[in-house]
Amino acid sequence: MIIDQDKKNMRDTDVLFALILMVASIALIIYSLVISFEAMRVTDCAFYIAPGLPTLLIGFFLLVSAMILLVTARRQGGDLRWLSPKKFLVKFKSKEFWNTVIVFGYLFLYMIVLWERTPLLGIHIPFWLATFIFLNLMMLTFKATKFLNIIIISGITTFLVDFFFRTLARIPLP
Repeated sequence: MIIDQDKKNMRDTDVLFALILMVASIALIIYSLVISFEAMRVTDCAFYIAPGLPTLLIGFFLLVSAMILLVTARRQGGDLRWLSPKKFLVKFKSKEFWNTVIVFGYLFLYMIVLWERTPLLGIHIPFWLATFIFLNLMMLTFKATKFLNIIIISGITTFLVDFFFRTLARIPLP
């Protein structure tokens, strides 16, 4: 039994997320089978050593997890009625909805625009600079702290991420 509206909202979004995750998991399973069968055809290898097996296992695990999430959310009162035009319009006008849109917009900017060649300019922005810009934008938008603190926090975080991945873990960054 759901007691408050926040829990009800969470269960409602859990239902939607579970359905999306189920579709994505099925697509991942199909993709893993396609690459496995192609590898088996080309190299004459067995299925258990084909490159798609780990992806198949991940897809299957995600599908089972999504199904459990869906059943749990439904049992606790979650549904998709909030997607009706009238109710969705209320959510569409909420601050939380637009904060989510802003975060995804910044993530798109960070991963698609800043990690590759910048559109129009055609220049490559280094990973550390893209990370620094992203962190500053996020903290400035949501007024995390004073401007000087944002610069300092972004600088230290960017340095540490770059140092740990590039130097210590020797993982190449975009």
